[in-house]
Amino acid sequence: MKICKHLESILNYELRNGNSIRDINNKIWSNAELVINLNNPINKVHASIEVQKNKNIQHFNITDTHYELQEGYFCRICKHSIAGPKQYST
Repeated sequence: MKICKHLESILNYELRNGNSIRDINNKIWSNAELVINLNNPINKVHASIEVQKNKNIQHFNITDTHYELQEGYFCRICKHSIAGPKQYST
């Protein structure tokens, strides 16, 4: 598994800070070539810094209850995605 260079910093940060990969899927979305799902929510503060550096990374939020509720980041160039469970504010 090799995540694209645009999302690599987000994934490496998550793994260094205790998050782990739940599963890796290829071509399960119509527009995603690689999807990496994490066990825990993604740190939005760190990820937002990476999004500011690269405007080709877009945040997504899956709220359709027919699917797993997730938030993550998608690279429009490489068609790779990294996602974690939706994080709820308390």
